[in-house]
Amino acid sequence: MNYLQAILLGLLQAATEFFPVSSCGHLALAERLLGIKPELSFVIWAHLGTVFAICWVFHNDLLKIFRVAIAWKHSNGKEEDRARRIIITIAVATIITVFFGLIVRDYVERLFCYPKIICIMLICTGVILCMSHFIVKTKRSISSSRFVDGLVIGLFQSFALIPGISRSGNTIFAALLLGIDRKEAVEISFLVAMPAILGATFLEILENYNSFFHNMTLNLVGAVTAAFAGIVILNILIKIVIRKHLIWFAPYLFFIGIIGLFFF
Repeated sequence: MNYLQAILLGLLQAATEFFPVSSCGHLALAERLLGIKPELSFVIWAHLGTVFAICWVFHNDLLKIFRVAIAWKHSNGKEEDRARRIIITIAVATIITVFFGLIVRDYVERLFCYPKIICIMLICTGVILCMSHFIVKTKRSISSSRFVDGLVIGLFQSFALIPGISRSGNTIFAALLLGIDRKEAVEISFLVAMPAILGATFLEILENYNSFFHNMTLNLVGAVTAAFAGIVILNILIKIVIRKHLIWFAPYLFFIGIIGLFFF
């Protein structure tokens, strides 16, 4: 892999991680179409780049969450109560995702060998985005989030373990189904994603520690590209969700999925 390919894959990781089109599905199909199979260390560093983007965009909420987590019993006020509810939602969703992730991990990894299944799942993601367009009642703040919110979002995030199902699309759809405000639906979607992404990345690092620092220059190029592109893309996504334009991605997913079924 050369520097141009590292930049392109970093851009692809950022775009598909944040836009609701499935990063795993696109990377798997791109590997088959372009014949480029990045080393696992590159993929790990690219994921760390997207985590940096999430931290940058939602840094205010993250700082409040950390402050409340440290001084849980001594934090009072509306902002602190909001942070506590977000923490509970993240914790419940993460437990659900880890539970299902451990159960289906080996099975899901085998699905990457079946591009037709990935294409079908991309079409399913398109259907989910179409359904999100018709959800009207989205006025509830995450300040009023409940245990059931974390449960539902966690279940939808777990379903997105299947390659081709968009994690962001699924969790935003779940939040909208629960009546959460559109802007805050994006926020809770990616705050919930952070423990899952970091946890999966940490496991990969432990299992592949010896290769983690291979080709560091290319890895850092991919990570930095994913980070800065991710910041831009995540801000664009917030505007897209607020304006109810998630459905714009559906025709693209239908096209890629249907063409892929014939091509593969």
